[in-house]
Amino acid sequence: MKATIKRTDLARSLHLMERAHPGGEKYDIGPIYVECSVAEPGQGVCQNGSVSLTRAWTDHAMGARLTIDPISVHEPGVVCVSADELSRVIDNWPANTVHLDTDEQVCHLRAETTHVQLPISHSDLPAAPELDSPASFEVDAGELCRLADWTVFAAARDPTRYAISGVLWEREDKKLTLVATDGRRLSLARCSARPVLPETPGSDSPVLPDSARQVIVPITAMHLLWEVAFRVSRDTLGPLCVGATRHRQNGGLPERPITVSVTDDMIRLESKRCTAWANLDPATFPRYRDVIPQDSARNDKRAVVPRDKLLAAVRLVASLSDAPGGSARADDTPALCRLTFDRNVLSVESVTSQRPRAGIGEVAWQTVAIDYRGETMELMFTASYLTDALGVVTDETITVEFKDAQRPVVFSGGESGWTYVVMQRG
Repeated sequence: MKATIKRTDLARSLHLMERAHPGGEKYDIGPIYVECSVAEPGQGVCQNGSVSLTRAWTDHAMGARLTIDPISVHEPGVVCVSADELSRVIDNWPANTVHLDTDEQVCHLRAETTHVQLPISHSDLPAAPELDSPASFEVDAGELCRLADWTVFAAARDPTRYAISGVLWEREDKKLTLVATDGRRLSLARCSARPVLPETPGSDSPVLPDSARQVIVPITAMHLLWEVAFRVSRDTLGPLCVGATRHRQNGGLPERPITVSVTDDMIRLESKRCTAWANLDPATFPRYRDVIPQDSARNDKRAVVPRDKLLAAVRLVASLSDAPGGSARADDTPALCRLTFDRNVLSVESVTSQRPRAGIGEVAWQTVAIDYRGETMELMFTASYLTDALGVVTDETITVEFKDAQRPVVFSGGESGWTYVVMQRG
């Protein structure tokens, strides 16, 4: 195998492969497969070839393949090397291009004054699964990124709670809904979904089997699908982690379709430059609709609040729960905040269980102008439950609906289709 590749393209692809773990940390040092192919097999240098990087995480039953455009392909072939070693070499590569060639035992990386040899691992190239599914549909890459950002944070982090330690994907008509919950909060977001192949001629939406209507994607797979498939579909390969703040920083996401195929036990996403796949969680997701109040009588009070100002106020009062350097309190108590809704004014106040020092308790509060005409009402929340949600949604204003100081409170966006249900703290 012989090929010439741009260093930046190879480095960015390797970074994406490494950062599939939640939080952007590498969690598996394993092999990566580099495959060079040509559009028209023959002799000589091919300018229309492609280079694919494939990696499979067997411990999490998922994998991905990225395709980049090489400068040239001299000889097609496949080589398997250590992903960690290759990444460290490319990160420190002194030239703009990498000349890659192999013999029986060694993969050679060359530049004008540089030569690196990596041992070859002789193992079979993992194949991306071919899913012939009636549940295939297309969604916009930016919309799917938004849905992932707005739900992943609410999933349970306890791996023993199988049913809620992943994200529910629900396909219904021409809508895709993602839902996540940890038992004390629930986040839901929707976007449009276009069927790929109608079930019958003249039909614009296939009839889906029950197993394809609702599936649970594990959290590790959600991050893989985001970091690999979604970022590659944008043609902006870079080592960034999940977080909607970059949506605003990058000025929004371009429209690029991603094809999603679902079977009873697997999900596959495919875009122009990427294929990613993962096994599904076989558990049954809770009946999430029962948690969301369906009529105004259950939540008869409504306030419209500026999202950024509420987020800043909650972060301020929650800062009292952190020791210097951001470490947790010694007693490990969560930060609480009290939201007092009065006529067109919202007061956000800290609540801690710490004993006052010298008779003086730690208190912070901030007021925010809102649109509210109901009676005065005090609500109490775990502060992180609010900052987690407010820090990823992008609506300028959010609607807060509630009944009293005991029942769950519903936060929702304007036209974004986002709904967030949070239980209050007594």
